[in-house]
Amino acid sequence: MKSRDIKNKHQQIKLCNEIYSKALELEKQKLYEERENMNEIRKKENEEKRNMMNQIENYYRDKISILKDMLKKEKYEKEIEHRARIQFLSKIEKEKKLGFRKQIDELFDRIEEEERKTELRNNSEEFEKILKNYYKK
Repeated sequence: MKSRDIKNKHQQIKLCNEIYSKALELEKQKLYEERENMNEIRKKENEEKRNMMNQIENYYRDKISILKDMLKKEKYEKEIEHRARIQFLSKIEKEKKLGFRKQIDELFDRIEEEERKTELRNNSEEFEKILKNYYKK
């Protein structure tokens, strides 16, 4: 009976060792799978974060691009407005110069006319004197 007991005990110990080793193996497998699942979840989270960051970067890149385009357009419009203003002021300046020249020419014409009239008066007075002197003789 002792040998049976020892044999049974030995089988029980062997069976327990096998059960423990199987349980350990299963526990290791479970931990490995959990680690793999966690790594997979982290990869997905990291991918989602990267996608979110890319979306945010693209959004702001687009906004910056739109603002740059708006600034270029405003600069172009201001340049056109500036050129138009310069043309307008040049045209007004030319018109004023022509107007001033015309006024100056008119003034010179009036001055010449007055000088001619004065000269004629002086000449007519001299002519009268000459005639008077001629007839007095």
